[in-house]
Amino acid sequence: MLRHAKYFVTIFAAGLLGACASGPAITPTGQANTYVITAEAAGGSLAWGRAWNQANDRADQFCKQRGMLASTKLVSTSGIGAMETHETTLTFTCHPDWTAARKN
Repeated sequence: MLRHAKYFVTIFAAGLLGACASGPAITPTGQANTYVITAEAAGGSLAWGRAWNQANDRADQFCKQRGMLASTKLVSTSGIGAMETHETTLTFTCHPDWTAARKN
């Protein structure tokens, strides 16, 4: 019985890590180092904030993996009701970290 519980916990933890590692899809816009991401959140009047944070965090992570920083170019949100799915679309660029380059 205990062996089955350990197996379940291992599978559950792997699923959570996979969910954290992935996120909303990032799509190139056709302009150099410029991308679009759309994130959604549901439940509550502040769902737009969770969607906005998710999009920004994913953009930061995406650029950081490339040794760059993210800068927001354009943001649009939709959904205002507490029971609606709120959506944030973020257009961002990845650019070098000039501050860190000056310190070297």
